[in-house]
Amino acid sequence: MDSVKFPDGARYQSCLAPNVVDGRANNRKYFPTHSGSFSYNGTNEIRIEVTADRGAMLNSSLGYLEFNIAATHSNVTLDCGAWSWIDEMAIISDGQDIERITSYNLLHSVLTQYTSNMSHLIQQNALSGSIYALNTTVSFDSTAASNVFHGTNIDAMKSTGGNGNYDPFLSETITATESKTFCIPLISGFLGSGLYIPVGESRGFTLSLRLAQTNNIGRWSAAHANNAYTISAITYNAPIVMIEDSVFRNAFNQMLRSDNSNAVCWRGDTYKHYISALTGSSDQTVIINDRSRSLRAMFCVLRTTNTSISGAQRFSLSTRTITNINKFQIRIGDVLYPQSQIDIKCNAIESGAVAGRSDVQGRYKGSKQDALNVSRAYAEVAKIFGMLHNTSSGGLVSLDAYCSDEGLGVTTAGIPNTAVTVDHSALTHYGVGILGVNLESYEQDSGVSGIDTARNNLNVTLLFNIQNGTFTYQVDTFSKIHAVYRLDATGTFSVSQ
Repeated sequence: MDSVKFPDGARYQSCLAPNVVDGRANNRKYFPTHSGSFSYNGTNEIRIEVTADRGAMLNSSLGYLEFNIAATHSNVTLDCGAWSWIDEMAIISDGQDIERITSYNLLHSVLTQYTSNMSHLIQQNALSGSIYALNTTVSFDSTAASNVFHGTNIDAMKSTGGNGNYDPFLSETITATESKTFCIPLISGFLGSGLYIPVGESRGFTLSLRLAQTNNIGRWSAAHANNAYTISAITYNAPIVMIEDSVFRNAFNQMLRSDNSNAVCWRGDTYKHYISALTGSSDQTVIINDRSRSLRAMFCVLRTTNTSISGAQRFSLSTRTITNINKFQIRIGDVLYPQSQIDIKCNAIESGAVAGRSDVQGRYKGSKQDALNVSRAYAEVAKIFGMLHNTSSGGLVSLDAYCSDEGLGVTTAGIPNTAVTVDHSALTHYGVGILGVNLESYEQDSGVSGIDTARNNLNVTLLFNIQNGTFTYQVDTFSKIHAVYRLDATGTFSVSQ
């Protein structure tokens, strides 16, 4: 007789999960070693010591920073979110760096744009002050004679529709002399593995946060030397878990004291950051001195230096451009990734903003769309973040936002100038495009399958072909790497990356 299968709806026993060993969890607040407030021109480093009683574990997947941010002299609209003040985040143990991410605020902004989904925007805004919606304001053709919908003007009015752009002006604003409190999760390989960290078996670790330069945290309502911000009442909050089971405790202690150096270890994704400059026309190269045991991906953030990256009235973290780049590729050793160059065609920018209303300056006006091609560049980026075949979630980056400039006025098609756009209604786009390549051999595999640039001492070179060399880019390159974190029997954390 053939075997039969009962319907899932009648398999009641499958609904009864086994009991978990006895345990308890308590939320704990960790305070900085220095009391009072922090500022860029004052005490600009925050150090928080994280320890626990013997046997306790840190559930860092539920951890977050809570802090108060205040502005003085002028109002400031936070650039992308409340993490914009963190220039550098580090995990330190016994005087050694376990993890250090420079330009942390820039990285967090990119990941928010490319890995968040639209349904998460409202919650993320409430927690971290990020944008609360995409800008779907309808844009009108600049040939329209009037914005009044009556008479013959109805025929003249040619709506091009909302572009669904990422608009940094929709982030939270801190009014001068006032403050707001936010809670933000931290991007960290050490803290973000999803496993409990055995802090109670260690001598603890230090969470170090360095404050960003004042103009870099957002757009100030006035460019003034007295603009400043302060961070106060900051704590790191996370549950401490005690597993009260003798079998588990004995097994864990035996594993911890094993002769095997990999006995207690976990893996996480972290990032290395490199800054370089790119100028000139035609073929250009940027050499990255990356030495990683498992390089998973690399991506580049390009911002023209004549946009005043540190300008008081500029969004320097959440806006960027790829409009002047023809081709992109990465060479590691003698191998090219991808094998054929990524062609980028998004160089047509309308000139001149129309005061008082939106004017489409992106790629959506007749011949300006001709030969538009950014799909492959976007596809390579989507592969880095696991979005290419993921239909349940995705990023916040629309076509227009990906292939637009940095929200500047323009005098020549394709070439941004130094103008500061004060009224965001004058432009319908703020470019958020990045260029990158996924480098893993086995996508989403449980093993470590990135390129070993450390053991093989491989040179990493970014290859660009540029249309016009009249201005210079600052190139912020991030390497996405596998890191293996360990705890030994002496209570010392270490890392291999």
